[in-house]
Amino acid sequence: MPARLSSLLVRDGLVTVKRMERVFQRQVIYGGALDSILLEMNLISEERLTQYLALACGLPPASRDEAGDLDPAAVARLPRELAEQYRVVPLALDADALRLLVCDPVDLSTLEDLADSLDLALRPLIVPEYRWHVAMARAYGTQAPARFSTLARQVEVSPVTAPVGRARSV
Repeated sequence: MPARLSSLLVRDGLVTVKRMERVFQRQVIYGGALDSILLEMNLISEERLTQYLALACGLPPASRDEAGDLDPAAVARLPRELAEQYRVVPLALDADALRLLVCDPVDLSTLEDLADSLDLALRPLIVPEYRWHVAMARAYGTQAPARFSTLARQVEVSPVTAPVGRARSV
């Protein structure tokens, strides 16, 4: 999906080819997902980035508010070990499904396996990598890696930008 995300951002003129090359160079040096690097370099707002992540992977996006509102009943339904194994953060229990936060890369077949093991429908929502780590730490009472905690503080002081249009939902 990183190639799809970068292609969409360049195609729509949100990031120039030259800047995307710098993003890839930084990714090689420091690691992390493409979305984290884009935010660290202040090349795109989180809202716009989340919209493009949704377009790239075909999942609906989670808003900042949604990603910060964890339901304890949902967290209790999914043990930490399973959440880490499947790279999901339980968000809320709806009447017939468990809403989850996911980040790139998303493997829908493993999410299907998780749904089978929980005997519960899943509704994944895509978020940037840093927000996933912060939500995971909050859900299970752990500490997010320093890189993502720092990025969270940086993004929280940035203004909220309304995304353009609507991302496709699954």
